[in-house]
Amino acid sequence: MSKKQNKIDLVGILSFGFFILLIGILFVFIPGLSASISNFFAELNITAISSNNFTEFPSNIYVPTPTGFYPEFYNALFQFCIIFGFFQIFALILRYLINDYVNRKVGNFTDILFWFGAAYLVYIFLNNQISWIVFLGFLVILLGLKIVLSNSINLIINLRKNREENN
Repeated sequence: MSKKQNKIDLVGILSFGFFILLIGILFVFIPGLSASISNFFAELNITAISSNNFTEFPSNIYVPTPTGFYPEFYNALFQFCIIFGFFQIFALILRYLINDYVNRKVGNFTDILFWFGAAYLVYIFLNNQISWIVFLGFLVILLGLKIVLSNSINLIINLRKNREENN
């Protein structure tokens, strides 16, 4: 492992700080957000996923489902995803300016896709275009895509680097 590999991820620390700061800002500037979040979590029910549409779908899978609609919470979540997505663009630019590791740049790139994708999912859920179960399903898919894409790109980059070193 080279000396450069042990370098502290200052952009990652900055990103975490912004994450915490953004949560605080949303609580300060969105009236009723705290109550809306409390109500959302207090009124979650555990619901079995219906197997009516799936022939081979097990009936013992349960997910948390809200009993009501919480627009303040969903709007805040949408705003958080958009703002944090734009911050990830800024973080990616910083990573290029400081000539950071490629895997960290790839991570930031896939973070951008995740946060804007999550914002879109919250937006269409907020506008009643998809159900809660579909929202959760697409969110899991989006997270899986982020992980697979990030690791696939890093794998390809490492394979190319190894091939160039061996030639």
